[in-house]
Amino acid sequence: MTIRQPWAGAIVHQTKRVENRSWPLPAKHTGTPILIHAAAQPDKDAEVYGPHLDVYGAIVGTATFTGHHLADQDGTCCGPWGFPLTHHWELGTVTALAEPVPCKGALSFWTPPDHVLLAVQHQLQEAAARLLAAARDAEIARRPELAQRLNHAQGVLARYDRHEHDDETAVDQALADIAAVLAEATPTPPTRKAHG
Repeated sequence: MTIRQPWAGAIVHQTKRVENRSWPLPAKHTGTPILIHAAAQPDKDAEVYGPHLDVYGAIVGTATFTGHHLADQDGTCCGPWGFPLTHHWELGTVTALAEPVPCKGALSFWTPPDHVLLAVQHQLQEAAARLLAAARDAEIARRPELAQRLNHAQGVLARYDRHEHDDETAVDQALADIAAVLAEATPTPPTRKAHG
């Protein structure tokens, strides 16, 4: 979905979690992940300031529509981002891309070319891997027994690398212990229920 700057940047880098539109969100898009595309031209009347608001003609992030409602007379239902008497399309699960992906936009809902989708998917997979590693590291730090097992196994490998021992069985066991600790500390993603 193409959104003019600074609004696109305010969604992915600030706290804007509503998109103001003159029509209601089509029901089929509720719960749908979308790409946030920064339009080639800015909204010159907008008064939003901060970093990352000067990227144009590129996919800058992703979000999910969580619902919508018609704003009240003063538009304060959605804080400073909501306009009065407009449809507020509610956004959640917002993720900024580390590197904007250049792409020509379009009106309403549209699908970018395959090479753009692949570039976005690659960045999202990298971000997910970093988050998973951080969660795993936090779990190891939280559980001293895992940290101790990991440190012991890493010590066995370090001593082997320094030629302080040549016990390859101990090395194999250390590698297995490291794999076991990482598996135990890695959070499992929630499973989705099948709809029937």
